[in-house]
Amino acid sequence: MQRFKSGQKAPQSGDYRIVNENGQVIRRGVTLDKGDSFPPTPGSNQYFEKE
Repeated sequence: MQRFKSGQKAPQSGDYRIVNENGQVIRRGVTLDKGDSFPPTPGSNQYFEKE
């Protein structure tokens, strides 16, 4: 599964989830269009994955 950090551009439109360093899902349903920047995560060491 590809990981994305805040500020990176979304490679494709769709829903993404925020995951912490332990693999736990923090939030689901972050909807982005292709080329949108990933927003800040609520905590450090968190990243986005495509749902």
